[in-house]
Amino acid sequence: MIVAIDGPAGSGKSTVASALARKLGFRHLDTGAMYRALAWLVPRVARHSEVREVMRGRQRALGLIGDSVIEGRDIGTVVVPDADVKVFLLADEGERARRRTGERPGVAAETLAADLRKRDEHDAVNTLPAPDAVVLDTTTLTADDVVQRIAELVGERR
Repeated sequence: MIVAIDGPAGSGKSTVASALARKLGFRHLDTGAMYRALAWLVPRVARHSEVREVMRGRQRALGLIGDSVIEGRDIGTVVVPDADVKVFLLADEGERARRRTGERPGVAAETLAADLRKRDEHDAVNTLPAPDAVVLDTTTLTADDVVQRIAELVGERR
């Protein structure tokens, strides 16, 4: 079974995907980490569409090995459009910026909010829910609440 979790930066993808994978005993694939690692080694190469297509192919292959939770921006629409469960996480800008303050202490919330707006604009074309995705607004939910809701979806689809 493949669970695809998409959404904008700060919506809770990484936190939820990691906890969900642990809860279900699934593998966790953080595609953003794959791209960050590639960009760290060869910054310009990671932007090329041909390289991104190779990365997506590898992500698909890793997802097919066994039960997986895969998170990113275009997982349910591009990487594994036939995923068994597709979830798109949202949160309002203020909450997303607040969450980022824990990751970047010392950076003002206004600065983080501006960074998120810029990133949202850059990622907008790739950050859309799949037509059959369940959209969850995580603004007022705890990570445990979101994990539980997705675990229930997985249970329903099994």
